[in-house]
Amino acid sequence: MDRFYNELWQLGLDMANSIKKPIKDKDKLLVVQHFIDRLVFFYFLCQLGIVKVKYGINGEFTEITMNKKTTKEFFEFLIDNLNDSELQKLLNSIFFEGLGDRGKANSNGYVDVHVKVGEWEFDISVPYLNGGLFREKEIPTENNTEIKESEIEFTGIKELIETLNKYNWIIGDYADDEESVDNLTPEVLGHVYEKFVVGLENIGEI
Repeated sequence: MDRFYNELWQLGLDMANSIKKPIKDKDKLLVVQHFIDRLVFFYFLCQLGIVKVKYGINGEFTEITMNKKTTKEFFEFLIDNLNDSELQKLLNSIFFEGLGDRGKANSNGYVDVHVKVGEWEFDISVPYLNGGLFREKEIPTENNTEIKESEIEFTGIKELIETLNKYNWIIGDYADDEESVDNLTPEVLGHVYEKFVVGLENIGEI
């Protein structure tokens, strides 16, 4: 787990350093860490099979039954077909318009998100989660204004997804699966966030 954290920390530093908006260095790190936390959580939801995905081009859609195997395949498809800006738009839409938008939830507690990025269209159905993680925040700028998280662009998302995909995520009955480099459990999110807070306190400036 420590190796996973160290990889995320270095990726987070690189992603934060790529931000061009006039915000403080620590706020750049916070924006990136929020994104990483949300993506890790969404990744787990996909592997649990409670996310529904359809994507297509020119009106022809492919529907995926999400599970451990197809989650990796779907994210590989994303990094092969979308650039960082398109990936960020898609994922932020899932985070803020789906997982964090109670007003759009249907009677089953799910939110349907439709996103068009580049030439691709996506229909993603996710459960609404009643928590602060997926609520979009406004970040103070050095110009005494505020900017939404979704308006702050950064690079490195493909590398982040590649890192998530190379680990073996232990969920439910998969505890004996040792097909990849290392094993991770859902508890990793809390561990990563806790270590990030300590790292942020010690780093000063990027």
